[in-house]
Amino acid sequence: MLNMSFDTFTLSAFGVVALAFIFIIWLQNRAQKESRQRISELENQIDRLHGPTALPSHASRELCCAVRRLYPDAMHGVDFQVADDGDGPYIATWLLEHPRPEPEALSRAIAEHREVLEASGYKDERRRAYPSVGAQLDALYHARKGHPGRLEAIDEQIRRVKERFPKPVECEKDCSA
Repeated sequence: MLNMSFDTFTLSAFGVVALAFIFIIWLQNRAQKESRQRISELENQIDRLHGPTALPSHASRELCCAVRRLYPDAMHGVDFQVADDGDGPYIATWLLEHPRPEPEALSRAIAEHREVLEASGYKDERRRAYPSVGAQLDALYHARKGHPGRLEAIDEQIRRVKERFPKPVECEKDCSA
């Protein structure tokens, strides 16, 4: 009788150890699967970061700036992606832990962004300081004919104007063209 009790105890203990071992293996497999999924997400983010992140339109850049106004640390191409398929810009990918912004919040943020740009006056200052359109077209014509000197001078003049009258810093990081 003692042997049978010992055998039952041994079998029960062996069963508990076997179940614990199976549970540990299951947990490890689950952790590996979650790790592979997270690695895949990170690889996708890196691909987007290295891929073309140029925004296709002014409206797309405004939407990007609106998101950045709501979430200042968010990075386009990493935390979110703005796209425009011809029907207007939209948030194509959202990877932030924060909730995706509601359309009303985005509209308010776009309006605030426009107010900041308007108040800065940088556009008017640049417009007055840029070389005339005629001078730019003339420089392009000569560059196509093999004489790039005028175009290089125009480009340098434009660079200096942009440096002298910069855009407000609020959205330069990754939404500007």
